[in-house]
Amino acid sequence: MPIDRVLIVGGGLAGPALALALARQNIRSSVFEIRPQRTIADGSIALAPNALRALDHVIGVYDRLKSAGFSYRRLAMHAEDGQLFGNVSQSDSEYDALRILRSTLHNTMLDACEEQPNFVEVRFGVTITQIEDGEDGVTLRFEDGSSARGDILIGADGIHSKIREHVLGASAPKPTFLGSCMVSGTLPLSSIKAPSDWEFPAVLITSVGMVAVWLHNVQGTEAAWYVSEDLPDKDRAAWREYGASGEAARAAKRNYAMVQQETIRSLMDNVQDDAVTLWTPHSMPDIPTWHRGRVCLIGDAAHALPPNGQGSAMAFEDAAYLSRLLTSEEAVKHGFERVFTKFEKNRRTRIDRVRVLGHGAGAAKGGTPAAWKYMLKKWAMSAYFAWNGYELKDERISSYDVTQQDIGVE
Repeated sequence: MPIDRVLIVGGGLAGPALALALARQNIRSSVFEIRPQRTIADGSIALAPNALRALDHVIGVYDRLKSAGFSYRRLAMHAEDGQLFGNVSQSDSEYDALRILRSTLHNTMLDACEEQPNFVEVRFGVTITQIEDGEDGVTLRFEDGSSARGDILIGADGIHSKIREHVLGASAPKPTFLGSCMVSGTLPLSSIKAPSDWEFPAVLITSVGMVAVWLHNVQGTEAAWYVSEDLPDKDRAAWREYGASGEAARAAKRNYAMVQQETIRSLMDNVQDDAVTLWTPHSMPDIPTWHRGRVCLIGDAAHALPPNGQGSAMAFEDAAYLSRLLTSEEAVKHGFERVFTKFEKNRRTRIDRVRVLGHGAGAAKGGTPAAWKYMLKKWAMSAYFAWNGYELKDERISSYDVTQQDIGVE
């Protein structure tokens, strides 16, 4: 059952990653994106060693990314007053973590796709009106009257996935807002004051929320920052207005006005109201299945995680593992239904483990405005870091190697 063409819906991160991995094995794909052109929410993104391993060995863009981002081995954790709790390792034996602008990551992958016109087609501005899943292939019909046909369809269209609705029908759940948004931006590192012995990247756990300062260029001269803000949910238009109007930046400044630590104060004093980006994390409940017929979901379309630094990594792992299955003649001969079943079984196990292990990272983002609650959190974190020698190293997530995962299909 040789594969002639794979249809991929979603031109964000997971879709192009899958297309590139397939192209390396001489399998053609077409990527369809509803946005009219290359546009993706700005801000920076952290890529842990497990993500970089997939991007290197299977997807093939690691070297390009490394030359465009900031590599780092650890993350410094501080209290609101600047006290150093300790450091959290961000590297393993093969890779240091990498921080890079999201737009740079996205454009790098799309550039790589465009360099392989014989194997990857990317179409922007297409809206799907119908999915026809037949015994011998899948046909997509678009609003402009055109159509596309392939052997299988992969839904990589994010947390608000339309392909998920096709797979699950009326039972498809809706994403749930997690109650806080991330307000982020970029500044020259020279504009952010810090004690001379501080290392970056650094995170400050405050009574208001989390403040993070990352470096995102190779030279380490440009800083990406974000602060968390607890808010009720809004519709998409209201969120856009909240950011574009400058109110998000002004609210962040008001919320953190009580925090006098010099790094936070200098950061807030230099933020331009109209130069921030909003990220509104949502989560998805477990869905009963990720596939139906010749259609399968990957990335956030299948399993959106709470914010723990591993969301994009899971998308890259998905793309890498699925590409290994689809390029294995031994696996594909059993039929796509069994290939997708194997994919889902393996990846569900991994996602569930990452969700459990990463719970603490997401929980730390919230604020604790009551003074006694914050002091309790500060005491607990101080004790935890002290117990562990002020250096936390846990490779249960980052040491994962997608190239070593079993691709045997029964």
